[in-house]
Amino acid sequence: MVKIHFLKYGKEIYYLNIIIIDNMELLKETSQQKKIKIVFSDDKDYVAFADQNMINMVVRNLLTNAIKFTKPEGTVRIDIKNENEFLHTMISDTGIGIAPEEIEKLFRVDVHFTREGTEGEAGTGLGLILCKEYIVKNNGKIWVESELNKGSTFHFTLPQGNTNL
Repeated sequence: MVKIHFLKYGKEIYYLNIIIIDNMELLKETSQQKKIKIVFSDDKDYVAFADQNMINMVVRNLLTNAIKFTKPEGTVRIDIKNENEFLHTMISDTGIGIAPEEIEKLFRVDVHFTREGTEGEAGTGLGLILCKEYIVKNNGKIWVESELNKGSTFHFTLPQGNTNL
């Protein structure tokens, strides 16, 4: 008999910038192998109210993709802004970009879309679908802006948490 373990879901208050810094550290070796510079100005604490495990997976997937699709010696930049009751996170890269006709396929479960990274890295095409599911479940939004051969910026929003941690 096969046992299925479901991901537990529980919103909590935490610092989003710590999740970003932890994932930058986790992906440091991968980014260094491609000589990709990751820039994050963490001069402010950003408090989120969402499921920490789900958002950790979203950040890791978006950072991994940014590194995967950025040519060696490129840059990945992470920014967070306070917007009303939400945190707006942007993960931008100087990578290969995404064609307009492909953008609409990225978050759709009914369309299988995958492609190789700049150094032949493989993908499953499932990561962004999960990212969307997790962000929406946490009352946020996710979208992408991209230009072929210039790079992409993935955006997501999350509710802000109480700043009295």
